[in-house]
Amino acid sequence: MKINEVHQIEKDSNEVWVVSPNLHFDVKDKNFQKLVKANLKSKTKYRYIVPNNEETRKNINSYKKKYGLTEAKIDQMFLMLPGSEWSPFLNECAIYNPGKRNAIACSAPGECAPDEDVIQFNKSHCKEQTENFRKLWKQYKRQNP
Repeated sequence: MKINEVHQIEKDSNEVWVVSPNLHFDVKDKNFQKLVKANLKSKTKYRYIVPNNEETRKNINSYKKKYGLTEAKIDQMFLMLPGSEWSPFLNECAIYNPGKRNAIACSAPGECAPDEDVIQFNKSHCKEQTENFRKLWKQYKRQNP
């Protein structure tokens, strides 16, 4: 499925549930911002589950301002989970040849049939995932992976 297909599905929906690590599409993608704004005007019901971290709290404040929502409405729409509760929403993610020119990052459900689709991330997301992995590894293992 392509992102423009997802866009059309959301446009045609009257209720949308989102599990997001950072609200990227809703606060940084212009096409989705227009869509969310129009959907909120037409009373589309949004519910979000997000991790409770600094980046997400900042993005929720941005969301609130962009769409002119009250604090009460934000409280109704968002569930902020502690990191320990975030893991049920994670897929298996692998980075092949991290840090190299031919690096590939992909994601799939924990259990997947051989012919099922797998998401391959673009180069910039692959680089970001590699940096995040390295940062966490160094933080907890105190050495490079």
